[in-house]
Parts: sequence; C-alpha cells; structure tokens
Amino acid sequence: MSFEAEWAQAKADAAMRLNRVPDEPGVPRGPGGGSGDLLVQRDDLGLIGRAAFRLRGGLASAGKHAAEATRGAAGELGGGRFRTGPAIAGLAGAWDNQVKALLEACAHISNHLDFTTKVHGEDERRIETSMKNTEKQPMTASRLYEYFQ
Repeated sequence: MSFEAEWAQAKADAAMRLNRVPDEPGVPRGPGGGSGDLLVQRDDLGLIGRAAFRLRGGLASAGKHAAEATRGAAGELGGGRFRTGPAIAGLAGAWDNQVKALLEACAHISNHLDFTTKVHGEDERRIETSMKNTEKQPMTASRLYEYFQ
C-alpha cells in the first residue's frame, strides 16, 4: 500500500471515529437517540458556571494557605542557613503563579458561560420578535395560533 493510500485510509478511519457516538454499555445516550450532536441546555451552562465559580472561591483560600505555609517554611530554613530555604521560596513563587493561572481560568469559564447564556437569550428574543409572515407582518403569538387552527 502506498503512503498516500495509507494516509487516506487513516484519515477516513479517524473521521469515522470522530463522527459517531461509541456504543458503550453504561454510557447514557442523548435525548435525540444518540445522534452524536452536541446538545447543551441553558441549565447545564449555569451549573458548569456555578461550579467554576465555587471552585475559584475554594482554590483562592486553599492556595493562599499553602503559599503562606510554604513561605513560612522557606523563611525558617533560610534563617537557619539551610540552602533549601531559597529553593522553597522559589517553589512558593511558582505555586503562586500556578494558583493565579487556575483562578483566572475558573473566572474565565464562569464569565464566558454567563456571557454565552446572556447572548443566546438575546438571540432567542431577537429571533422571536423579528419573525414575520409572507406579508412582512410580525408573527405575534395570536397570529401563530391562527395558523395552527
């Protein structure tokens, strides 16, 4: 088999894996019968956003506690002329940077989901209020009701 044929086969196999939901026992299927389409409800976004917000709050307090304890240990070891004191102080700085990055990521997730939910709601309202019939008249709820009579 040539390289081109092998590469084409590998791409086709990958596409098949990416475009289907695996039939695994115990894995819940979507409400649409498991078509593989992504379906996210507004409530789901809210739950994820709240979890990210709570994680950020817990991480902020736990991260501060660990940083304070590490700095204290670095100070005591450095004051006792142990060479590990400055090394631990450097570790505390790296820890602070990592905690700040995680806090920022949690805030970004929470804010992005809040924004997404808000924009989606605005889009829905715009679509609902801009629906018009063939005569360019607004499709109010009462007019829609007439069509379904």
